[in-house]
Amino acid sequence: MSQYSLDFSRAYPPSASSAVFKQVPEDFHVTEELGFEPSGSGEHVFLFVQKKSLTTERLVDDIARAMGVKSRDIGFCGLKDKHAVTEQWLSIPWPIKKEIPQIAGQSWKVLQALRHDRKLKRGIHQGNHFVITLKHIVGDAAALEKRLSLIRDNGFPNYFGEQRFGREGNNVIKAAALFAGELRCKPFQRSMYYSASRSWLFNCYLSLRVTQGTWDKAIAGDCFNLDGSNALFGPEVLTTDLEHRIAAHDIHPVGILPGQGDVRMRDAAQAIYHQVLQQYGSLNQGLIDAGIKIAWRPLRVMAKSLNWKIAGDTCEIYFSLPAGSYATALIRELVTIDEVIW
Repeated sequence: MSQYSLDFSRAYPPSASSAVFKQVPEDFHVTEELGFEPSGSGEHVFLFVQKKSLTTERLVDDIARAMGVKSRDIGFCGLKDKHAVTEQWLSIPWPIKKEIPQIAGQSWKVLQALRHDRKLKRGIHQGNHFVITLKHIVGDAAALEKRLSLIRDNGFPNYFGEQRFGREGNNVIKAAALFAGELRCKPFQRSMYYSASRSWLFNCYLSLRVTQGTWDKAIAGDCFNLDGSNALFGPEVLTTDLEHRIAAHDIHPVGILPGQGDVRMRDAAQAIYHQVLQQYGSLNQGLIDAGIKIAWRPLRVMAKSLNWKIAGDTCEIYFSLPAGSYATALIRELVTIDEVIW
């Protein structure tokens, strides 16, 4: 077993329900929510593309060939799952006087094409809307609805999903080898390994907070962010008002995505972070040496507009998450999956 385990602590007791997930791509439907409207004019074309059983990287390459541009010139907000039906925006530099061609691929089609004045950047989107179908559910429907209500009302730990780390955490293993000078790789692979290692360190910190029951509560030395924004503040003296704002989901305690810079957390929050560094300090130092800048991520995430429909042994779940949060982190708190997610 890898020393970089993906067996992170769960916030809620083991579910009494089990289900089959991602039996077919249509069981996992993701629609990107851009959060703004393309202007309708400018030297970029925004394409809203639906793909099925295809990676975003492969989609970008296909569109680059179809449009006669370079893949690196195509912008997109984030990577979308391969084993799913997904809809996302991409931007292509395209002269104003040049007609927009009609293009399509074997596993993708353009739903909408609009002009805009600038390229899409990673992470600029507001979030994603999910429609997830769980099948062959074994267990009491009332218990499943109770767990769904619990997650709707209290949120769930904002873990990075298994897909971030590669099979059995292999990308974190590669990062450790890279930092030890035992691996040479291409720049895009380096970026992937950096991302995997800092995401895994964040998950380790969050897992400790989950174990202690403080993933959704403030402790001494915590920093916080406003719900639905990147605004960060703290550390703050713990007050009744602060606790009320956390209980109302107005703010959330944050954890660190390691790198260069001041961790800001102090006291008990910093002590838990140091527990992680004592065991995995070489990953942290590797990120610092690579020039990666420190960042923060909420420990808790709320599923917006969470609703569901149960019919027989099938459950359809509808919800939205902010950019960067993983639907699989919600599912692992909801049911036991035959094909274990992580």
